[in-house]
Amino acid sequence: MRRFQILLSGLALAGFTFSAGCDTPSATSTTSTSTTSSATHDHDHEGHDHAEGEGHDHANMTLESLLGDIEKTRGTIEAAYSKDTPEEAHDAMHDIFHLLEDLSSMAKKAGLDEAQTAEVKSAEETLLDAFEILDAGMHDGEVKKYTEVADKIKGAMEKLQAIAGKKSE
Repeated sequence: MRRFQILLSGLALAGFTFSAGCDTPSATSTTSTSTTSSATHDHDHEGHDHAEGEGHDHANMTLESLLGDIEKTRGTIEAAYSKDTPEEAHDAMHDIFHLLEDLSSMAKKAGLDEAQTAEVKSAEETLLDAFEILDAGMHDGEVKKYTEVADKIKGAMEKLQAIAGKKSE
């Protein structure tokens, strides 16, 4: 139930944020038509439709470039928390959810085998859980420290980088 509340507040904020300036995409913002298969992590774009020709191009995105975007956004979040200004990570926090929802479909597109795809899904879930802890703290006033989830995030990112490295070999 808590995740559902977080999701609803995030979607409401995302709808406001994206309606105010989505026609100038940042390097880390993406749009996806996919959703993760887990009902607990349904970060879809409800209420956030792009007019034809608008949005963010995924046609040329690779697993490696997606991981690069995730890492860059993760770094933005970590930097804001390390300066004790987590509110500066708010937009990046919502961007990370949109990026993470593309991981499973990008793993399939990359031609990973079943075992690798399962590892990607596991890492995706770990990252979603970790970032949801931080996001919940932003919204409920009980701000968490990045260090509380840093090891989980680092481990999942290392797993994803290793899988991407195996794929390219």
